[in-house]
Amino acid sequence: MQSPSAPPSASLFNSLIASRARAGRAAEAFALLARMLTAGVAPTAFTFAPILSSPSAVGARCAAQLHPHILKSGLLHSDPYSGTSLVGFFGRNGWFDDALRLFDEMPVRSVVTWNCLISSFVQHGRVRDAVIWFRALIRSGDGVSDGSLVAILPAFGTPEQVHGLVKKIAMDSFSTVANSLLSSYCTYCSMWVAENLFNELTFGDVVSWNTMIIAFARRNLPHRALEFFWMMEGQSVFPNEITFSSVLYACSSINGHEHGESIHAKAIKHNLNTRAYVNTSLFDFYSKCGCKKDAHKVLEEAPEDSITRWNCLITGHSDTDLPTTFVFLREMLRSGVMPNELGYITELTCTKKQRGCF
Repeated sequence: MQSPSAPPSASLFNSLIASRARAGRAAEAFALLARMLTAGVAPTAFTFAPILSSPSAVGARCAAQLHPHILKSGLLHSDPYSGTSLVGFFGRNGWFDDALRLFDEMPVRSVVTWNCLISSFVQHGRVRDAVIWFRALIRSGDGVSDGSLVAILPAFGTPEQVHGLVKKIAMDSFSTVANSLLSSYCTYCSMWVAENLFNELTFGDVVSWNTMIIAFARRNLPHRALEFFWMMEGQSVFPNEITFSSVLYACSSINGHEHGESIHAKAIKHNLNTRAYVNTSLFDFYSKCGCKKDAHKVLEEAPEDSITRWNCLITGHSDTDLPTTFVFLREMLRSGVMPNELGYITELTCTKKQRGCF
């Protein structure tokens, strides 16, 4: 007579729940949790967090039911991980009464718990509350992490107010903090001040360089953006998709066809020319320069099943050649690629134009 097989372990259930939640299949993750509890397998500190972090609307409904399960499991009082995930969930949804009540109930908190609360206040525009709780964190003795500083930075009108604290506690060498400060200086201060800060950085990763290139492009300083792009290459910092997309935007504002061609060659060298952001940026650049042949050649480099490729073809003809736009849509559907929001909006606009609605 065979003995009944043992139920799956908690770690196996946790892995299955996490994979479903990350894929946006929160209802399945919640069903697995129900199976876990029915099988008598005790949840661990890592059981609830994936469902609480699920981005889907179904995930939000399921997560709201987890509070009593976390209380019953005793995890709220023994480990800050589950409680922190629940605080973050309440905060992201703007349920601050629940978030604060739970925060007060937690006997064990970590700096991440504080960070979840502070970033939620900032996310919902409650900057005064964010600053109050950030100051409470400093007084609490739980410590300040790089996540704390990144979370609070948008709550201040100017980065100088946070920069002094960052230097005082010697966290200006943390890449996330330094790059967040740099981005804030680029947004709220002159580019001269931002560039001075950039030059003072003890490191310069691709995020730092991208921040400067984007800022120069947006501030109508395209030549400076190009200079930084070539300087970046000289510093042996490898560009990524955002780098190429940003510098191509700068080129298009000055009709810099020769510059754009050189950057296109660099994108090919780094094997990034077929990536969605870069491919779209190259198409936009060549289109704005009036080089339609080059623009179409760029799209030919993209995979045939790329939604970006089809969107570029459709939008590129929507203003001047409506029949061709509808041909591209038909071919797109025949190839098995379904339009996304941009494709549908473009087609609806074209249909209205054809009917004389505009």
